[in-house]
Formats: sequence, C-alpha cells, structure tokens
Amino acid sequence: MNIYNYFYNNVVDFNNAINSRWPQIEEGVSSGNNALQSVYPESPIKTEATDNKPMHEMPCLPQDIWNEVLKHSKSDLVALACASQSLNKLAHDYAKNNQPADCFGAKDWKHFGADVGVAHPIPLKMIQDFDSSKWMLTWIPETINGQELTLSSMDQFVSDFKNGIDTFESNYKYPLSDLGIHDKMVKPFKAHWVMLSKDVLDGTREQNFATQEKLVKAAGFEIPNLIDAVVSVLLHNLKTGDFIYPDSSNGRHLTSTRVQEQNERGCQLVVGGFSAFGLFVCYSDYDRGYLGASCARKSIGT
Repeated sequence: MNIYNYFYNNVVDFNNAINSRWPQIEEGVSSGNNALQSVYPESPIKTEATDNKPMHEMPCLPQDIWNEVLKHSKSDLVALACASQSLNKLAHDYAKNNQPADCFGAKDWKHFGADVGVAHPIPLKMIQDFDSSKWMLTWIPETINGQELTLSSMDQFVSDFKNGIDTFESNYKYPLSDLGIHDKMVKPFKAHWVMLSKDVLDGTREQNFATQEKLVKAAGFEIPNLIDAVVSVLLHNLKTGDFIYPDSSNGRHLTSTRVQEQNERGCQLVVGGFSAFGLFVCYSDYDRGYLGASCARKSIGT
C-alpha cells in the first residue's frame, strides 16, 4: 500500500492545517525536491546523503504523524530502524517516549515508593515483541532507595508498601534461610530491562535443566536469572494483583520455573507456586510436571 494513502486513510485523521498542506507534501515527495522543508519546517527529517549522493527524501511530516505511523508499525520497528538514519532516530525517539503501558519502569517503581534512578530506554526488539498477555517487561535496577537490590531488600520493599514500615511480612512462602537460599546466590548484574514470559515454555515441563535450557535457547531466549524472576513476579503482582507461576489453588495449573542459579549442592533454584500465601523460592533436582522453564530476554550489556 502507498505509504501516503496509508497515512491518510488508516493512521490519523489529519487536522485542517495538515489537510491544507497535503497536496504540497505529495508534490514534494513525488518530485524528490527539497520543497518539503518549506512545507513542514518543524519536521526533524532531513535529506540524507552518502558519498555526496542524496538518498530518497523521507516524507517530511510532523512528529505526531510519525508517532502514529510507528505505533501502527510496532511489529516492524527493528526493520524500520535499519532502513535509514532518519528512521533509526525516529524509531528510537518513539521508543524512548512511548513505553508500553503494561511495563514496570522507573515511574512505576517511584509510584510504589522506590527511587531507582533513571531507566535506560527499552530496546526496540523488546518493544516490538512485547505482548502484555504473554510477557512481563520490568526494569531491574541495581539499587532501590540507595540499597542494593537483593532477594531480601526486594522482600522488605514489597512488605513496606503493603503493610507499612513497622510491620514486616515476608512475600516468600517459606523463609529462604530455611531452604539454604541467600542473597549471595544472586548472580552479579547491572541495571537492565528484562522481558519474562508469564508461563513456562511448552515442552519444558518434566524435563531436566539441560533439556529445558536447550529448548529455551532454540526459541531465541534464555532461562531467567533468579533476581529477574523474583522481582518481575512480585512487582507484577503488586501492580496488577495477578499471580504469575501460580500454585494449584482455585483450579489453577501449578507452575514453577527453573532459574540459572544453583544452591551449594548443585541443584537448580526454582521460582513459582505463587499465591496469597507467598512466592515459593526453593530448589529441585527432580523433573516434575509443574516444573518447566520460562523464557527471558535482557537488554544488551547485562
């Protein structure tokens, strides 16, 4: 479909100012001249050149029109960003200023009382692939309110919000220390975004860890880290009330995911069985029907 017809018919109801200049836009684009800049001087798009040879002129449209185009081109963001420098800038600016409504970013942390600094922009690939019915998308900071993010500090943070700072109630079903799990088991990390599936990958239940890891990698993802799984699930519950990787109450399918970390005995750690009684963080060296592997993707450099 002609891109200009797409704009006109499918993307946005142009206001009078845009309508009045539409013939000039089409004329300028079809002739390939620079009259577009005089038509839309406020547009950030300029002619690109390589080896002194001008490239095809980008449609010179107001930023709000481009935002509508990109919103309706979400499944092609990465490809668009690779097409030209102008589209690359437009796509990244759009991603920076239009975070998915269902993600858990720095503003959400602040809403629940945590200062986590400034979150990095979400990578285009994550925005392109994110579907809130299947995924959680969470900013994982290094610190919350100046304190290192750990299993313990995360537990304290959620409890403080739910119960007040004077009443601590753990969000873990059983004390981690009783199961030999402690903060030092968390792999060192830098602040990052993580996209984590809301269910385990099909075919990973009742499989050993090596098989699960192979299946998850074949799907283009990795098995999550312990901190990513715990923080994502607890924050999603805090924001929505949903129990991801639930226990078997209320007719739900008992689900847990293995994570990358192990305990001192070499058993893979497990996160799941979540309910109002808490999140079950434990270990298992058995391949059971409730135990699968979820899919994770982290922002580059973490």
